[in-house]
Amino acid sequence: MTQSNVRAAFERHFNTHGTLYASAGRINLIGEHTDYNGGFVFPGAVDCGITAMIRPNGTDRVRAYAVDLDSYAEFGLREEDKPSESWARYIFGVCREIQKRGGRIGGFDTERAYRAMKASTTYPLQDAVPYGLENEFIPDDKAANATSIAMEYAVGDWGVAQVAKKLGNTADYEEYLKRGKYYTHYFDKSINFIRPKLENGEWLTPYDPFESIHGVGHFCEGNGWQYTFFVPQHPEGLIALMGGDRPFTAKLDEFFTAEGDLGEEASMDISGLIGQYAHGNEPSHHILYLYTMLGQPWKTADKVREVLTTLYHAAPDGLSGNEDVGQMSAWYILSSLGMYEAEPAGGRYWFGSPLFDKAEIRVPGGAFSITAENNSAENKYIQRVWLNGQPYTKPWIGHADLMKGGELRFEMGAEPKVWYCPDEPEAYADQRPAPEQRLFKSEAVEGEIA
Repeated sequence: MTQSNVRAAFERHFNTHGTLYASAGRINLIGEHTDYNGGFVFPGAVDCGITAMIRPNGTDRVRAYAVDLDSYAEFGLREEDKPSESWARYIFGVCREIQKRGGRIGGFDTERAYRAMKASTTYPLQDAVPYGLENEFIPDDKAANATSIAMEYAVGDWGVAQVAKKLGNTADYEEYLKRGKYYTHYFDKSINFIRPKLENGEWLTPYDPFESIHGVGHFCEGNGWQYTFFVPQHPEGLIALMGGDRPFTAKLDEFFTAEGDLGEEASMDISGLIGQYAHGNEPSHHILYLYTMLGQPWKTADKVREVLTTLYHAAPDGLSGNEDVGQMSAWYILSSLGMYEAEPAGGRYWFGSPLFDKAEIRVPGGAFSITAENNSAENKYIQRVWLNGQPYTKPWIGHADLMKGGELRFEMGAEPKVWYCPDEPEAYADQRPAPEQRLFKSEAVEGEIA
């Protein structure tokens, strides 16, 4: 890790109107930021995520949302203002803010924003929305990029569901949670791929998951391989569709090695390739962290370190794809800290492999420090994790815990290890049962949970 890479990432991400200070031991952003763009369409929208971490009060971010909200009719959009990135900002940016702040944002009309978010999900002039409302899927023979549009709508709808839950609207929560699972309509179990579906309900035939046709194909800026794994809102559901952890992991392994012909009309956004993983475009960004969810964090570490050290450098051409309002640099910053928010508006940062030996983030609770002991190119695997001096046996840390301040310490080593129990029931996450009542066993954590 070089300081120049970190500085370049921060400068690209923040379009700095404040003063940036970065060193091996501390990262600070000083001065009022006046040109922040509030989030891109993908769940990273981690440009929101990194700002929420570094500037948690987010006054400039909330102010930007309020200005956008005032520019539209309260229960819909003017016909000339077809929703696109600005309304995707509500789906992801405001979802993130409301979720992390317990259902309310001070100085911001949360209920009004929520009504606008709902209106945007049913707006008839938005790409192919009527088909989705009528059929629960968008027919490939009725709209360009139909399958990727529908997959992205499912992510947004899941985000709306989380806001509805925070606001106590049970009916909306259940409806949008259902819509967030519409991706299942596109999963062909016979080939274990997301596959375009025609209006008559039949699968597109023939179908080549390698093929990409930019702008007018089945997937916008991607192909069937990349969109098969684009279910960041509900990975457990996708894993189940593929038959469980083992077949899913085998498919994921193949994803990072598969090679094929993308076609003459392939999108230029499919770049920064590792197999079919395309780091140059957002739909792939969460996929590296799926291995941590599956209980194989050493594979996440291998891939994250490869991307951090080979697909970024401090130069004008230092990114492997489109920066898209800070997303590429935000991924670098969060992953360099050793974590990434793989789920949209999920409030959890999944662990990977930190580049920093030490970093400190100013948070409402004071400061949150992250230390990686014995860290090096060879010692890239997390051996154990400690939070505030106590053994920590989760593969992620919650945003709320991070905001309290404290110290997260990674013990690094050259040997792949699992420091958590991937099959641990969520109910046991904070209060573990007596040994005779446990439903799992993991040598990596037996000492800590005895």
